[in-house]
Amino acid sequence: MSIGILTPTGECSIEPAPGRPIILLGPNGTGKSRLGIHIDNLEETGASYRIGAQRSLELPDEVFSERYERAIGLLRRDSRRVQASPGSMEHNYDEVLVALFAERLRALELAHEKSKGRKNSIRPVTVIDRLQELWHELIPSQSLLFSEATVRAVRLDGDGESYEASAMSDGERLVLYILGQVLLIETDSLLIVDEPELHMNRSLLVRLWDLVERARPDCSFLYVTHDIDFAASRRSAQLYAVLNYVPATYKEVLVRTRTRLEEDTPAMWTIEPLPSATELPRDLLVRMVGSRKPILFVEGKQGGLDETIYRAIYGNFTVIPSGSCGQVIQFVRSFRKQEELHWLHCAGLVDRDNRDPSADGALEEGIFTLPVLEVENLLLAPEVFFALAEELKLDKREATRRFDTLTSDVFEAAGRDADRVSLRHTSNVIWQSGKSVGAKAKNINELSRIYAELTAKTDPSSIYSDFHSKYQGVLAARDFEQLLLLYDNKNKLLDMLGKALDLQGRSALENLVSRLLVSPTASPLTGALVQRLPVIDTGTY
Repeated sequence: MSIGILTPTGECSIEPAPGRPIILLGPNGTGKSRLGIHIDNLEETGASYRIGAQRSLELPDEVFSERYERAIGLLRRDSRRVQASPGSMEHNYDEVLVALFAERLRALELAHEKSKGRKNSIRPVTVIDRLQELWHELIPSQSLLFSEATVRAVRLDGDGESYEASAMSDGERLVLYILGQVLLIETDSLLIVDEPELHMNRSLLVRLWDLVERARPDCSFLYVTHDIDFAASRRSAQLYAVLNYVPATYKEVLVRTRTRLEEDTPAMWTIEPLPSATELPRDLLVRMVGSRKPILFVEGKQGGLDETIYRAIYGNFTVIPSGSCGQVIQFVRSFRKQEELHWLHCAGLVDRDNRDPSADGALEEGIFTLPVLEVENLLLAPEVFFALAEELKLDKREATRRFDTLTSDVFEAAGRDADRVSLRHTSNVIWQSGKSVGAKAKNINELSRIYAELTAKTDPSSIYSDFHSKYQGVLAARDFEQLLLLYDNKNKLLDMLGKALDLQGRSALENLVSRLLVSPTASPLTGALVQRLPVIDTGTY
């Protein structure tokens, strides 16, 4: 099956197939739900069934009896009904339950007819039987009892207490609602699910849809979502980014004596397929597509000081902490190779680490460096220190006295650490050089030659001596700005900064910085950091 979606640049084809779910991913407001409705109503879609995002989970206490053909027809026709908008509420829970009971009654009646004149008969497996098995697999502590036109949940632990389905939690009612519909849809259908994560406990979400897909291997699945974690959980999925929606336009047409509206231009979506083969991790790719903003890869981990600072300063980007400097550079380079991701922009920001960037802070196209050795050193820059002092209500004279004391303490500590810092720098240079060995080697002989040339050019003593001499020169000149480019002792530096500001340790300092940067009111700290950090254009990279 191939479904054509009209876009401003032509037709985009999506091909639903069992075992390869399709995910329409994108931020709110891009027309994803409307696209799901549109696909459901296309003739070429064939047998399809849509579960809308706005679904009422109110269960009736009693289920009315209905003939199977009518019950299943009402349920399936309801899914094909054109809705006024994606936000309209679906009230079809009773139809699901009526169809479940009708299917069981029909199966039992057919089995009863077949058993006439026989000593033994085979008990039929009904949709309700299958639903009960799936329910128990998902929620082992409970079972469902379908009896006398009612549904009850039974606790299997404790005293076996039961309660009406209407008293279930939203998550439990959703599981029953989803399983019932999935098991009742036609063979080889396309199931369209809008916001599968809605009303669902996060611990059950992935397991539920894994179970559903396994229960209906004949069906194709199409999920409409902006939930990044759920999208990443569909490992074999075909991913599409839905970026924009242009609604259809209509014109008045005179027919005899009356006018009526006819479609003038059809609805169009900007939709882009995501590459299935890429050097970028799947989870990361999904996060990038789920953002309306350009991407900024940075060093550090989620929740770290790095991320807090960068999110505050680069508000026009989605900031993604990516671990090491090498990882940031790899992500940016890999991203730039992916022509399929042309609508996204990305850049990287890494620690200086004795690199030599251009005047605007660029290390290479799209990759920028800090103006100090590490992000923690930013907080000791003069304008940043005085901004923190201002927030703590220190007058200018007192702030200047404390900064002078801080710089003296830093120079003293840096002098004691001269040998360690020089040795660390030497190790880093050798390690960075070694990483390139064999990157372009075609065989062992070429690798051996490259290695021999590299080691012949690398003189640890010379690297150490040159850096140590430069470092001592900075100490002798009392050049604090240059020292922030060379001295790497983040824990000691932050402890000394906290002490200079009368804060109780590093954690108190980090809490202060975080509180000021996330505050809705403008902070002098934010302005000071903006002055220091490189300007990154959101549209260039």
